[in-house]
Amino acid sequence: GQEASDQIVTRLHDKRWDVVRNLVVLLRQMGDPSVLKPLGHLVGYANSKVQFEVMRTFLHFNDPRADRYLLKELGSNDNATIVGAARLAAKSKSAEVACRLTEILNRKQRLDKDESVRKAVLKALAEMAHPGALPGLERFLLNRGLLKSLQGKDLKLEAVKVLSQYEAPAAAALAHKVQQKYSGELSREAGTVYMQLTGGPS
Repeated sequence: GQEASDQIVTRLHDKRWDVVRNLVVLLRQMGDPSVLKPLGHLVGYANSKVQFEVMRTFLHFNDPRADRYLLKELGSNDNATIVGAARLAAKSKSAEVACRLTEILNRKQRLDKDESVRKAVLKALAEMAHPGALPGLERFLLNRGLLKSLQGKDLKLEAVKVLSQYEAPAAAALAHKVQQKYSGELSREAGTVYMQLTGGPS
């Protein structure tokens, strides 16, 4: 209750980052949104693991600061930073964050250099299942240039599977487009997703 929460908050100034991280997790699990106010001073904390848990807590309570943080991190040039932000973004309900993720998915960069980034982005998009991401997913799926490499084919298959998490009719329509545009495994997977989303024949 409040008494325990107050005691935890007084210890947030501990010099040990691992202690601070664990206290933030405890406060989030207590389920009281009033903890957001004392967590404010930890925004921008020097240790990335503490920062991750703080933003995760903000997302848990739908605090807009979390989405602003995600947009900033997703705009980074560092792949590790983007992957970390994508992990958090999976819990976001922001259309702007969903669109930023698809921009990363469609960016012009060698697949062997950022395959892990795109996989993290696709996983986040599957968990978010925000309809605002569908136009970006369509650009990615209908881009034939990506089929020139094995990584590109694998990523497209993952992207088709992402569609199965979306309830919007546009997701089923996109799966149908992919099925008609391609052949082989990609077409078969798109047909399976289409049937899954519509309950009808491929």
